[in-house]
Amino acid sequence: MQNKINQILEFMKILDKFCLTERVTKLSDGTFETDSSHTFKLMFMIMMVFPYLKHKYDYTKLLELALVHDIAEAETGDFPRAVQRMHPETKEIKDAQERAAMEKYKNILPPPLNQKIYALWQEYEEKNTPEAILVAALDKMDANQNGFRSIFFL
Repeated sequence: MQNKINQILEFMKILDKFCLTERVTKLSDGTFETDSSHTFKLMFMIMMVFPYLKHKYDYTKLLELALVHDIAEAETGDFPRAVQRMHPETKEIKDAQERAAMEKYKNILPPPLNQKIYALWQEYEEKNTPEAILVAALDKMDANQNGFRSIFFL
């Protein structure tokens, strides 16, 4: 049991780095958004739109996917979408680095947590479930843009 606790505490150090990882998006005060603040807002967005969605989704799965969707960035940093579009090779580098980070996390965490977190991240990356597709759509849209309205049809 002590070893599992130590493994979890080791992973929590990674989450500390996640909380400090800056993104290119600026907040209203001009400071850069962090991965943790981005994730926090995404989870709130899920909670707020969930009652109004046309289709039925697994609420817990939505929140779990949102929680893990960017954790690899604690190791890799943020790869802005604009850079990925301008330099397609960046997407390949990003994917390889994020997969390596997730493998590292999988080796740190004890079972069954290691498999669960890795599987959730992989589900989000593959976008092969309705929940992953919805979380990815919410992740990519700005609540202040017109695209936000379209989410209610998903």
